Amino acid sequence: MISAADIASKGKTTIHVADVSRESFDGTDLELFQRFIDGDESVMMDIFDRHHHQIYLYCLKMVGSKDAAEDIAQEHWLRLIRYLRKGKEITSPVSLMLTIARNLCLNYLRLSRPHTPLDEILETEHPVVVPREFSHLEELVVLSLPKLPFRQREVLILHTYCGFRFEDIALMLGEPVGTIRMRASRARAHLGRIISAIIGMEEDRERNNSQKRDEGDRG
Repeated sequence: MISAADIASKGKTTIHVADVSRESFDGTDLELFQRFIDGDESVMMDIFDRHHHQIYLYCLKMVGSKDAAEDIAQEHWLRLIRYLRKGKEITSPVSLMLTIARNLCLNYLRLSRPHTPLDEILETEHPVVVPREFSHLEELVVLSLPKLPFRQREVLILHTYCGFRFEDIALMLGEPVGTIRMRASRARAHLGRIISAIIGMEEDRERNNSQKRDEGDRG
């Protein structure tokens, strides 16, 4: 039987999964889920290895905190196990996993502090996880992503960071593909406006600092 300790011990490791987005809808997950429901709980580790990395990335980009994302991802697996033990029929495993992760992220965000005003971003917020040295533009994307509305941010994260196709995302969210594509397009445009605003503030501050330096030199 899978225990909380089993999930916790694996949940703190980084699992690199091949392009699961192309495999997740071919029936393999349905087969694994059914085997679990039928009593073979050892298959949960196979399910975990197939999807943990994407679930963790989704949580990380949605909540913006590595520690919180690890906790949410771990809770996601525990809740999934409890749900499957009820023996209910599962028609879309990936949609079920996303729904659980999505609800946990929403609960976390509701309980978290309000978003910082845009004009305070540069002084108060920094990327939580930096796996390598970011370019300035990449840093701005990380800073700006949490400012998007939840539904826009979610589509970008699922597509850009988790690697799902728009068709897959539409299936997960139960919405038309055209709606998902339009939301992604609006999200990119919104993200561009936020980044432009941050760049403008940076330039204004640099000009002000330069003027103060010039005044100090003349003084």
